[in-house]
Amino acid sequence: MSNTPNVVDPNTAVRVFLDSYRSSAAPLNYAVLLTGPWGAGKTHFLKTYLADCGQSYIYVSLYGVSSTSEIDDQIYRQLHPVLSSKYTKLGGVIARGFLKGALKIDLNNDGKDDGSINIGIPEIDFTDFTKNAKNQLLVFDDLERTAMKPAHVLGYINAFVEHEDIKVIILANEAEIEKDDVDFKRIKEKLIGQSLAIVPSVEAAYPELLKLVADPWTAQFLEQSKAQVLDVFSQSQANNLRVLKQALWDFERIAKNFRPTDLTHTSELVRMLQAILALSIDVRTGRLPKEQLQNLKTNRLSRLLGHGKDREKSPLELSEDRYPDIDLCPTSLDPDLIDSLLARGYVEPSAVQASLDRSPPFISIDTEPSWRRAWYGYRSTDAEYAQSMAALERDFAAYAFVEAPIIMHVFGILLHAARIGYGKTLAQTQKACRAYVDDLVANNKLVLTTAFSKGFRTDTGYGGLGYTDVNTPEFKNLETYLTTSINKAWSRKLPALAAELHDMLKADPEQFTQQTTINNSPNCSVYWNVSLLQHIAPAAFAQTLLVLEPNTQIMVIQGLATRYERGHSAEVCATELPWLAKVYRQLRKATRILGPMSRYRLDTTLAHYLAPLLPSKSESEKPKSKVASKPKLTSTD
Repeated sequence: MSNTPNVVDPNTAVRVFLDSYRSSAAPLNYAVLLTGPWGAGKTHFLKTYLADCGQSYIYVSLYGVSSTSEIDDQIYRQLHPVLSSKYTKLGGVIARGFLKGALKIDLNNDGKDDGSINIGIPEIDFTDFTKNAKNQLLVFDDLERTAMKPAHVLGYINAFVEHEDIKVIILANEAEIEKDDVDFKRIKEKLIGQSLAIVPSVEAAYPELLKLVADPWTAQFLEQSKAQVLDVFSQSQANNLRVLKQALWDFERIAKNFRPTDLTHTSELVRMLQAILALSIDVRTGRLPKEQLQNLKTNRLSRLLGHGKDREKSPLELSEDRYPDIDLCPTSLDPDLIDSLLARGYVEPSAVQASLDRSPPFISIDTEPSWRRAWYGYRSTDAEYAQSMAALERDFAAYAFVEAPIIMHVFGILLHAARIGYGKTLAQTQKACRAYVDDLVANNKLVLTTAFSKGFRTDTGYGGLGYTDVNTPEFKNLETYLTTSINKAWSRKLPALAAELHDMLKADPEQFTQQTTINNSPNCSVYWNVSLLQHIAPAAFAQTLLVLEPNTQIMVIQGLATRYERGHSAEVCATELPWLAKVYRQLRKATRILGPMSRYRLDTTLAHYLAPLLPSKSESEKPKSKVASKPKLTSTD
């Protein structure tokens, strides 16, 4: 008899039956089918059971097998491991013909054949098999994954069972096979004497799953958190041990980036574990589309209150209902980090640490920005909510929020507070928010993001969190007001920025080109889509170009052409091309006083890079003939 498991095993009855089947001295002439869905742990269960019993067996994987000769080869290699090794196996030892036969099926024992099915007869020498595999079981796994018809494989197996009294156990997802193979049920009734359903035993499998976790601290933490892991798996009702294994690996990808100081916050780490497991299981079972992960940026209360009662719930809301006591987006787990983990399978260590460093307990409550604390107000008691809102209002009164995305977070939080009856009315809140923007602009406190002069997106949130109250008219009005104010402030700043760029052209022409074009430079291209060069006097810009070293002069002109050719906004082209035409005319005028080579080089460069971008006032300004090739930069060494 097999060893009694230390935990409650839902497959105890299966073990008892297999004990009887293995030990029977009488000819049984039937095979046993262990059935269950993908990931139920059929293979793990049987191999563990046979090891506990000390039962030897020959294991045949049917995954991808397309002929019975391939099955013969697997059996032969296990009967004769030395002869079939890569050092001694000869081509003719295993190569045998594929014999076709017909299995006659008598379903009602009336002595007449009720049907037949073509099969491949095993070419294994049964005398050889009996001598070398005495008392061994023959195990066939993954029947539903064979490239042959499963019914044909059963016909092959029948030769072992019916004619040689060899005990056979078959592992398969029976329900999946019966969908596609109409002959399967007929031959199964002749060959299979007992079908036994395997129920996933996560308790029994858990120690084996932990052996697959490579990171030592993670494996120890998962052992200590076994109760929480099993609870999540139970709530998921996935009944799929392979999915649980993958979910544990997902947590490991995050956990191996924890710092020593992070490991003391056990309670929060457990909450992260529960969220990752629940989301991973639901994504991997297809119940939660990966696209839904971005919706974690919106707090759950907003989702519940933002739609009608009769609407159909989203997949994310169904996941939240499935795990009612688990916060699928704890404060320490950035939604963008979850999306990277489950949608792309990879996370940057720095992203994990940044996610932890945004909220307690990994940082002190005094370090956490007041707007983030207030954003999570729906999880707070009334006293905690009042405390977080008081901190936010103090920072608001001190004009501490100067970046547009954070300002809109604050506005959304204040609007929602007014909507639920905390503090000022909606009208008073809107007035205070507009006055806040006016003061920032008047005192030049507003931080302007130069790469996005037209504002910012509110649909994706900021800092890993979606905007509160984002779909209300009040929020949209304040968003428009802030964007308009940003653009006005930005316009006033453009001349000074243009002067800085002109100075950059004089001091570092290469950096000027990097900052004004889309390119592969590691440095951020700040002004590639910002219309501001028109604030530089065309004559002054042309004079700066004329004194540049020849190769550098060509590089800068090439960069100007690139600025207007490669997908830049229509606004940049519409605003700057008239300015560029003036620069072009200044440069053409200057060629009259240049030496022969300088004049030729500049004329050629302008003709090929700038002239095609400009509508000339007369044909005389166009080059009279097309030059054969573009000028190339030479070494500056």
